[in-house]
Amino acid sequence: MNANFQPKVRKISLDKLIITPSGMFEPLSQSCVHKDCGNPIEDKVVSVYGLTKQWRLYSGPGNPMVVVECESYTRKESDKKGDR
Repeated sequence: MNANFQPKVRKISLDKLIITPSGMFEPLSQSCVHKDCGNPIEDKVVSVYGLTKQWRLYSGPGNPMVVVECESYTRKESDKKGDR
């Protein structure tokens, strides 16, 4: 991916994290093939509902944020459900 390209993302704070019927929502950056997308995504150790997680979070000014939408998101092949 072009280092000058910075895809548009929608992000939320950790304290507004989404809980789904199948469990805790994980940031899209956890399973994206674009590790160097131009956005300030960094590995962070955080506590989420009392559980320690090592997540890739958007690290702009202020607190780290969870990426919930990204215009260039592509899931890693190994993480796709139903693939063998």
